[in-house]
Amino acid sequence: MTYKNILLVDDDQDDAEIFMDAIKDIDPAMHCTVENSSIEALQKLNNADLIPDIIFLDYRMPHLDGLEFLRLLRADKKGEEVRVMIYSGYLDPALQDAALSYSKVEFFRKTENYPSLVEMLRAVIG
Repeated sequence: MTYKNILLVDDDQDDAEIFMDAIKDIDPAMHCTVENSSIEALQKLNNADLIPDIIFLDYRMPHLDGLEFLRLLRADKKGEEVRVMIYSGYLDPALQDAALSYSKVEFFRKTENYPSLVEMLRAVIG
């Protein structure tokens, strides 16, 4: 499946800019929205008529970490079926086990290597 409407939830502005550049390199027609606050992202998702095709979610976020965001997202009917990629440099087995208890969750490790990021994103989003 090719995704056209992407949401990135990441409080690191530099990582978000690099991610956006990679998305544009893959397909300039893709629409990628960045939310730097997990709380604000969740509020916008709960109030929105349009749900993204896929969410890339940083695990280590202030106030509301990735697992809590995922729990609250899945509690809302509109967020039950959205594919979520936990997008983080921190991926330990306990986190993976907890996240995998939810449907449509996968893991995507952050990388400092731009060509690797583009390659991994291309494999995920088509």
